Amino acid sequence: MCSSDLDFGTETLAVDLTLNHSLADALGRLWPSPDHHSLHPVVSVLTTTFTLGSALAVFVLARRPTDALGSAGLLGALTVTMTLAPAIVWDDHLTFLALPIVVAGTGLWSGRLGRRWRIPLILAYAVLAVPPEWLLPVGWWFPDLARPALDAKTWSALLFGAAGIVIARS
Repeated sequence: MCSSDLDFGTETLAVDLTLNHSLADALGRLWPSPDHHSLHPVVSVLTTTFTLGSALAVFVLARRPTDALGSAGLLGALTVTMTLAPAIVWDDHLTFLALPIVVAGTGLWSGRLGRRWRIPLILAYAVLAVPPEWLLPVGWWFPDLARPALDAKTWSALLFGAAGIVIARS
């Protein structure tokens, strides 16, 4: 058993599963592990840095006085971090992103997020709302786009976390 395998008693589960939406899995596409059962050292460092860095950013920003929407933006950013940080993230885990999605929508509606956020957030929401079964055929028709299509959920979630930080700072 490798260090990034998840141990469930008598069975282990590899990190690079088809419908895994974790940050470690998405980064593992850029820096693949030779045995497909452990994380590349770069992926481990980047995932840890993201988790600690975003938690620290939320802590630092939370020390500044802000309004209710700004506080919700910080909580949304922290929710994105807590959702994507584990090694395995299934589609049903993405329901935790309801808060960051609502905060980003409110930020767009109230003008706290600029107009340039509209199209990316609408596309990100669409990607998150699409059932994973709809993304799998992309790989059948365009094999080179199979993993990027599935990893789009991870990158979309990160966009909502970034929107929460921007709202908190505005």
